[in-house]
Amino acid sequence: DRQQLQRGFQVYKEVCSACHSMKLVAFRDLRQIGYTDAEVKAIANQWSTEVPSINPDTGEPATRKALPLGIENWMFFFNFNHVGDIPKW
Repeated sequence: DRQQLQRGFQVYKEVCSACHSMKLVAFRDLRQIGYTDAEVKAIANQWSTEVPSINPDTGEPATRKALPLGIENWMFFFNFNHVGDIPKW
């Protein structure tokens, strides 16, 4: 039951996350328990964890807020690693 799963995630956020991580769970996986894309993005935006990244202007290591992996993130990754080889979807 999706309501029960979402309630469990809410309990995790409010209580368990103080001591326990979910580093092996991607934000996009929250769609499987009934959250919409907008809700997943809102949850990711509120999360305090930042993930490693690269500053696209300087190429220097940086951090950014964690976001669900969508097509825009894949395009950034693909463009950064394969300049000029943009896939035709």
